[in-house]
Amino acid sequence: MPAIGLIHRARVVAVVLVLGAGGVRCGIEPASSVPTPPPPRHDVFLTDDTVLGCYEIIALKWNDGKVRDTPYDSPPQRFRLARILERPQSHTIIPRAPSSFDLTLWRITIDNELEATWSTGLVWLTIAVRQRSTDSLFHGRVTAGSDQGGVPWRGTIELRKISCN
Repeated sequence: MPAIGLIHRARVVAVVLVLGAGGVRCGIEPASSVPTPPPPRHDVFLTDDTVLGCYEIIALKWNDGKVRDTPYDSPPQRFRLARILERPQSHTIIPRAPSSFDLTLWRITIDNELEATWSTGLVWLTIAVRQRSTDSLFHGRVTAGSDQGGVPWRGTIELRKISCN
């Protein structure tokens, strides 16, 4: 039974026209049966070119409340997102200070998140952040784990873009 619906957003009332074997039926459905659209997101649309540059972590909080300050427990405090010149589609992360992580990569996900991963080969750490248009900061989540198994650590993170000088 094909149906055509029209949602009038000002009053959140749906007018439904149903065509079926019994003829045409028209009615108004109560507002409670009409799905409300999600609130608008205020994220900046990210591209490789807009995220290239230097960043600083301004807040990092693990969900279990513990402070982790070994070189393997947190991403570098300051880092640079760059392209590998010989392979323009390849992305790397350059720490501003010596780092324990040898393997790095970053990308923009289909969900419009900047995802950056650091790894030693045994220990890994990933951040996934979005840039809000309201404050230009990058807000998101951080996850860390190891090849030894166990439950990964999870937390929240905030970054800001800084000058690379």
